[in-house]
This record gives sequence, structure tokens and C-alpha cells, in this order.
Amino acid sequence: MVFDLPAAEQQDSKSLVGSIAARRSVREYTNAPLSIDVLSQLLWSAQGVTGTNKKRATPSAGELYPLHLKILVQRVSELEPGIYEYQSDNHSLNLIGERVPERAVQSLGIGDQPWLKEAALVIAVTAKLGEAVQHFEAQPPQGERGARYVYMETGR
Repeated sequence: MVFDLPAAEQQDSKSLVGSIAARRSVREYTNAPLSIDVLSQLLWSAQGVTGTNKKRATPSAGELYPLHLKILVQRVSELEPGIYEYQSDNHSLNLIGERVPERAVQSLGIGDQPWLKEAALVIAVTAKLGEAVQHFEAQPPQGERGARYVYMETGR
């Protein structure tokens, strides 16, 4: 099942400086669902297409774009709970898995992270590491450059 997301805001958004200054980690959530418009904006800002030739919001070595977003939806307006994959080319979500039981959600994190089961959604960054390694395998250090680029793109 494919769900087309609403268009993301690309003009008159909050300033970058203001967004950075206001950014805080929050681990206490309401039971209210997250708006589909907010999810749309988050996904477009992270991996959305922003220009010609499928250029995205984030740079990528060799224009490979090996990073992909998977979203565990628990409470988002207009979406059924389940696991979705963001399709940046057409700004949509593809349902790839069923609802994850609440007791299993907490175990998805590293270590003890009980707040995961209370979050409206959890976004996971995945990568096609093999494609990047293969693309850059002839460049020194042999066999390592592609993996290094992927790790840099994830912010590691």
C-alpha cells in the first residue's frame, strides 16, 4: 500500500538558526497522534527531493543516496500503525510491515529506552552499504571508502 504524503513546506519556514536554537530532545510524549503534515515535513527535510536530477535535501558521495528511512508508525493521523518506507522520489510512504507490538518496540533501541514504546513514531536510518562499497571499491583505501562515506552521511 502506498500513501502519498502532503506537500512539504518549502517557503517561509522557521529560520535555520531558530530551529537549531530551539532543538531539544524530548522523551515524554502525549497520547495525541502526530499530524501527517509534520511527518511529511520531517521526511522531506531529511531525505526529500529538492532539485533537478533527483537531488535531495542531504548531500551524498557520488550521488548514490544509500540512506533510506523506515518509519515505525504508532500514532500518526491518516496512517494505520505499521512499518513504512519513505519513497523520496515521489514523497510517499510504502507500507512494508504490520503493527509492531508495544512490548517489542522498546527492544528496537540500543540499551534501555522505554520511551520508544510511547513515541508516536520512530524513524530508523538504514543504508545500502554494499552498493556504496562496490561503487568506490577501486579507490583507496580499497574496499573501505564506500563504507566510510555511508557512515559520514549518517552523521557517525
